[in-house]
Amino acid sequence: MASLNILLDELIEETGGLGRFQIMLIGVILGSKVAFTWSMLIMSFAGVAPKWWCTDRDAGNGSYYFNGTHDHHNNSADFMNCSASVSGCGSFRFDTSLSTVVSEWTLVCDESWIPSTVTTIQMAGVFIGGLLSGHISDAIGRKPTYFASIAILGLSNFVAYFSVSWQMFAVVRFVIGLGCGGFVCVYFIFASEYVDNKWRSLLAAIPSWTLYAALLALVAWLVPHWKYLHLATALSAIPFMFTWWIVPESFRLLATQGRWEEAQLIVRKVAKWNKKPDPNEEKLTAIAELITSNQTKKSNKNHYTIRHLFATNTLIKNTALNFIIWLSCGYGYYAITFGVKDLSGNLFVNMFLISAIEIPSSALIIYLNNRIGRRWTCILFFAVASACGIGVAVVQYIESGSIAMVVLALIAKLGVGSGWVATMVLTSETYPTVIRSIGFSFQLTVSRIGSMVAPQVVFGAEHIPGLMYFIFGVMMAMSTVCLFLLPETHGKVTLDEIHDKLTKK
Repeated sequence: MASLNILLDELIEETGGLGRFQIMLIGVILGSKVAFTWSMLIMSFAGVAPKWWCTDRDAGNGSYYFNGTHDHHNNSADFMNCSASVSGCGSFRFDTSLSTVVSEWTLVCDESWIPSTVTTIQMAGVFIGGLLSGHISDAIGRKPTYFASIAILGLSNFVAYFSVSWQMFAVVRFVIGLGCGGFVCVYFIFASEYVDNKWRSLLAAIPSWTLYAALLALVAWLVPHWKYLHLATALSAIPFMFTWWIVPESFRLLATQGRWEEAQLIVRKVAKWNKKPDPNEEKLTAIAELITSNQTKKSNKNHYTIRHLFATNTLIKNTALNFIIWLSCGYGYYAITFGVKDLSGNLFVNMFLISAIEIPSSALIIYLNNRIGRRWTCILFFAVASACGIGVAVVQYIESGSIAMVVLALIAKLGVGSGWVATMVLTSETYPTVIRSIGFSFQLTVSRIGSMVAPQVVFGAEHIPGLMYFIFGVMMAMSTVCLFLLPETHGKVTLDEIHDKLTKK
């Protein structure tokens, strides 16, 4: 008799593989990703310091200080200067064409550290949310975890609109981070468990994140006010809460939990959605027998936890290698994203380009994942990212603000972004179903350590040119080496139990 994981894979293929049901589910999940994407990236705009001038407390004539000298014409080539004579100014005047938290609460000079710290606090929320959601998702289900995260994102972004101090805003950003951590740890697993192996690379490569990130740049350009961006994010989450009644629980998770009767009803509904005949009764009976057999071998009270990621030597090795890779991705991706303000040129154009640069690679990821495999696809993109990251560091140190730096930074972002997408498929297929969400969320949580560090390195790099990109290049090189030690999962049967082995289909 075939193993449970083989039978479940065959069941997915027989009921449509990638039919109308899967398209509906993917559409709902990726549509709701707007709130997640914008929540994660708003600080790349909201944390920017608009042009500002220090009002002369003593002059009383509307003049402004620039580098310790009066300017009675309200302009100067040398502004935004925190010299000793300016640090005690009476008030600050900000460029009104851009409203961010910096201008809202005057977070400049001695308080210039606050925006990057708020971003780190947000990433700490993502870290904790991811750590918790993996266990919650495997314990109570993908569906309630997914919808709870959307609800948190909608409500917390709405509250952020009414923030009255940067301290309140920081707390709300932490809660937003919790919602982001919950969402990102479940959405891909939720959708991927309803499609077969050959379509998972397509699912991962759909450029929803990059499209929504580019859209955020456009919206921020049209409405350059941090409060309205939070409000728009909150509103984007509302419609998807009503999809609760059409989105089912993961049938695969229900099956591995021994809840086969519930899973079987969902499978029949999927077949009906996809206009396929009911599944073969003999196969359903075989699956039921295997599930019953598995349940007699283990207690129903045996809940899987993070310790099961280290249950075998293979899992220990894979978890450790993925740790380094995801840590590097988390740091590299968000360091470049939040460091966009330091590139030469228009802020909004750079925000758009940094996001849109990944879109052309989507088709290439799909092709390479199924042609040369998940592992070699990751190696290719990370090697490019490493080389370009080192290149940016050298150019930035020699000639900051050159066009070469912008081009290399864009290619580096393409490399780490595309490589991370390919890594999502590789990692999700590395872990068996019973701990897949825990394993995936653990690695996502690890990546948040990197994303928490990134804003602080971006802040420090303002004083040490090239530092941020040099660290990026080295970490991408380390990830490339680690990938050579991971197994290839393309063309292999999806693992369901901890002691299952990767075998060819």
